[in-house]
Amino acid sequence: MQPSLRHVELLLTWENNPKNWKFGNTRGVYTHEEMLGFVQSKHDLENAGQQRWMIENEEGLPIGTIDLFDFSKQKMRGSVGILIAEEDERGKGYAKSALLSLIEICKKLEFKELRSTVFYNNKASLALFKSTGFNNSNLDMAGDYKEMRYTF
Repeated sequence: MQPSLRHVELLLTWENNPKNWKFGNTRGVYTHEEMLGFVQSKHDLENAGQQRWMIENEEGLPIGTIDLFDFSKQKMRGSVGILIAEEDERGKGYAKSALLSLIEICKKLEFKELRSTVFYNNKASLALFKSTGFNNSNLDMAGDYKEMRYTF
């Protein structure tokens, strides 16, 4: 499910939590207006170059997000980012299920490549991407990150 107005406060909490910044490239605080604008904007690859889905647990409660971004129609590739923000829901397979669903969507859209930049010390995330068919790209990344690639 895509984010809606009912998710604005939850997304602000997750995005503005410095503990989650180590998993992505967020380095600043989002305002309520910015998040509201994001939620109200079109979430499709053609117009925005990105799309976000909410990840829910078995009870249907939102626990995280998966993002497809940096979409290039010309090269038919994009990047993926995943956050299971609710710490007690990590390690239960929700991220893997969401990633496998996204891979299927990308196959239907005839993607050639899907990428993810992962902090080298994030063992759980590296294991997740490897378990779903991603490989190290052998690209020299600046800083403490590894680029993982899935080739269709």
